[in-house]
Amino acid sequence: MRISSDVNQFVLTGRLTKDPVFRLTKTGKEMLRFSIAVNNYYRKDDEVKRSTSYFNIFSWEKQAVFLQGILKKGFLVTVMGKLSANMYQDQQSGQSRMSYMLTANQVVINFPKKEKENTFGREANDDEPVEPSW
Repeated sequence: MRISSDVNQFVLTGRLTKDPVFRLTKTGKEMLRFSIAVNNYYRKDDEVKRSTSYFNIFSWEKQAVFLQGILKKGFLVTVMGKLSANMYQDQQSGQSRMSYMLTANQVVINFPKKEKENTFGREANDDEPVEPSW
């Protein structure tokens, strides 16, 4: 994996919250948008609690075309890319909220152990995530 000199490098692992949406921009650029839920577990008053954060992921061009036919709701993925934040006002509650967006440089699909064969047509190794090369 190549890491650029940029400081803004972010890695997230989570599950897709719904099937991704593929579209072409006005300029004809391919874009795939999906969101992932990332769980954080912590202990409070001797009880294990869970909080979930949601991140919008954008994939572009060849990567978007490749992933559109593979990713599905519930898939566990690791995404590496650049993070940006957007402040907005919730229309129902009127509260200020923050949304996070990750522009993906790389997406690794972590296939579950119960799958015998993955989308690439080869036997899945339970210990090795599938990392497509573009």
